[in-house]
Amino acid sequence: MGANVGFFALYAASINSGAEIHAFEPFPDNLAQAEKNFLIGMARRVRVHPCAVSDKTGVAVLYFTPGDDSGCSLNQPRSQSCPVNTVGMNDLFKTCGVTNCDLLKMDCEGSELAILSAAAPDVLAKIETIIMEYHNPAEVDTLTAILSHAGFKYEVLPQIHTLYACRS
Repeated sequence: MGANVGFFALYAASINSGAEIHAFEPFPDNLAQAEKNFLIGMARRVRVHPCAVSDKTGVAVLYFTPGDDSGCSLNQPRSQSCPVNTVGMNDLFKTCGVTNCDLLKMDCEGSELAILSAAAPDVLAKIETIIMEYHNPAEVDTLTAILSHAGFKYEVLPQIHTLYACRS
């Protein structure tokens, strides 16, 4: 979630030739560049979804600052905005056509808590590992409580604003 221009998806495709990868990117400029990047042979199995992952499916306002395409956010106002389609966490697996997820990488520019808070227990149970960048240190205790309650063991890496959670 939060594919940007697809570098992580490209990396994941390069180290696991059998992986099915779904990349979500709502910002049109980033999406266009990601699609170009995915034309590289090893990334042809990356499925790009032109929407944001959110707490609910629908349409939302995506905020951005021209020239800073890496900081688009659904909840942190910037100088400009555009409407984007969203897929709710509870609709994510149906949208992807998958039954489980080995690795969920989240970089949602401040929407992580809303997304995880909205996730039904049966949806979280389908995920083996989560790596997420968090943007508000004050939310870490709540994020880890949600993950712990869902059966994840976790590690917080505050120096890089990252939370790593897994089941085993």
